[in-house]
Amino acid sequence: MYVLKTNLNKIIAEKQIYIDSNGIKYPANYPKEQIAELEKVKETEAPTDKIIEGFFIDENFQQVWNVRDKTQAELDTELRMQAVSLLDKSDKVATRCFKAGIPFPDEWKTYVTRLRDVVSGASNIIPDMPEYPEGS
Repeated sequence: MYVLKTNLNKIIAEKQIYIDSNGIKYPANYPKEQIAELEKVKETEAPTDKIIEGFFIDENFQQVWNVRDKTQAELDTELRMQAVSLLDKSDKVATRCFKAGIPFPDEWKTYVTRLRDVVSGASNIIPDMPEYPEGS
């Protein structure tokens, strides 16, 4: 990613239109070397525990993330999605048990029930996964 030294508010990325300090737009494939005073931006790793609302380039040409905390609704959705993913994995365990001709263990049945409680909103605790059934 590149920015113009003369105008830090104009962000230039590889697949975006270039805009110089005078507001002139260049197509994405326009040769960067023909645009005066480009500076390489020091990109930073995006935070994973917050919601990213954008970023800006500071006076040192470093990328600074605009973030906010996750709302309770967003946290609840993440928890439910995690439970759904674990339910998908438990289905694979059930299939392996079926194919091996062994019963699906009671501890796995309880685990699945508790995951469904998370998906339905009746619980907000992801249960610990039991050991894989022997012979599956």
